[in-house]
Amino acid sequence: MKSRRILIVDDEPYNLMGLKIIIDACDKSKILKLIVDQATNGMEAYKAVKLATEKKQYEYGLIFMDCSMPILDGYEASDRIR
Repeated sequence: MKSRRILIVDDEPYNLMGLKIIIDACDKSKILKLIVDQATNGMEAYKAVKLATEKKQYEYGLIFMDCSMPILDGYEASDRIR
């Protein structure tokens, strides 16, 4: 079965940890084989998606994006990703 990737983006480490715990709890059976990547600002998220697109090895099925972050906020990052 192909692995599915999720990208979580937040500048607060506790929020990233909480989201990771929630996602892992939803995939207790490990049937979906979810892979969770993390970014701490919008620029990191944009670069992660761009790299995934260029390599064509995987794509993100879901991105959880915080709106208010340093360097590049969630709104601008989402616009660039689209």
